[in-house]
Amino acid sequence: MDFQQDNHQPQGLYGSDDNYQNSFGSANVKPSADVESQPGSAQKEPQQQPQENQQKATGCCGIFSIEYYQPFFNVTSAEVKKKLINVLIPNKPEFQSKKTPDLWGPFWVLTTVIFLLCVCGNLSSYISNQEKYEVDFKYAPLAAALIYGIGICFPVLLSILIKCFGGETTPFEAICLYGYSMACFAIVAALNTIPFSWLQWILTVYGFINSTIFIFVNIYGDIRNLPSQKKYIILGVIGCFQIAFMLSFKLFFFDVFS
Repeated sequence: MDFQQDNHQPQGLYGSDDNYQNSFGSANVKPSADVESQPGSAQKEPQQQPQENQQKATGCCGIFSIEYYQPFFNVTSAEVKKKLINVLIPNKPEFQSKKTPDLWGPFWVLTTVIFLLCVCGNLSSYISNQEKYEVDFKYAPLAAALIYGIGICFPVLLSILIKCFGGETTPFEAICLYGYSMACFAIVAALNTIPFSWLQWILTVYGFINSTIFIFVNIYGDIRNLPSQKKYIILGVIGCFQIAFMLSFKLFFFDVFS
C-alpha cells in the first residue's frame, strides 16, 4: 500500500504537472487570443495614424507643423519634368489635372529664375560696358523680392480673391501654378544676355504671353462657373500683374541696351 502510495505520488506529481501543462496550455490559448487581437489592433493603428495626421494638418496650429507640408513635397522628378514640359505648351489644361499641387518644383523654378536674373543681369551690364563694369549686388535682393513676390505672395492673395468670389482655388494650387509658369522666364533670362534690345523685348513678350496663357487656361476651370463680371475681374487682375512683372523683368535687369 505504501509502495502504491509512493507510486501514486509521482503520478500525482505528474498529474499535477499535467494540470500545470493544461493550465499552461490554457495560458497559451489566452495569449494566442491576445496575439490574434494584437494584429487587428496593429492594423487599426496605421488606419488611425493618417486620420490623426489629417487632424493635425487641419487643426488651427497644423500649418506650423512639418507634417502639414509633407504631401506638397512628395513628388518625383518625372512628375516635375512633365509639368515643366507642359509649361512650354501653355494651351494644355491638363497641368494640374484637379489637382496635384506641389511646392518642390515651384521653389526650385523660382530660385533658378532669381539666380539667372542676378547672373545674366550682371553679364548684360558687362557686355554693354566692359571698361566701367562693376558687379551690381542689388540684383540679388531685387530679384528675390520680385520673383518670390509674384510667385508666392500674389498667388496667395489671388486665391483669397477667388475664394471670396465663390471659386475653388487653394493657395497651394495657385503657388504651384505661378511657380511653374515662371519656367519660361528662366529661358528668357538666359537669352536676354544677347546684346540686342529688340530681341530682348521679343523674348520678354514671349515669356509674358506664354506664362499668361498658361495661367489663364489652368485657372479658368476654377472660375468658369462664376458670374461674368467676377470672372473678368479675376482675369483682369492676373493680366495687370503679368504686365507689371514683364516690365519689371525687362527694365530692372535688361535695360542696359536701350
